[in-house]
Amino acid sequence: MWRLQVPTSTMIYDFMKALFTRAKLTAESGIISLVYVERLMESTRVGLRAHNWRPIVLCGLLLAR
Repeated sequence: MWRLQVPTSTMIYDFMKALFTRAKLTAESGIISLVYVERLMESTRVGLRAHNWRPIVLCGLLLAR
């Protein structure tokens, strides 16, 4: 069975840096995105896992923009 790697802080940083650079996002977008992701996690009890953290972060940033 194929197993996903648990992301390191460096992997998360590189992913976020690439998104912010390519989409020309501001720091405010990052803060608002964090609020959206935290609200999602609290209201639905969805946790960030190796297989879902990228789409959740990306959706939070899209909403924040």
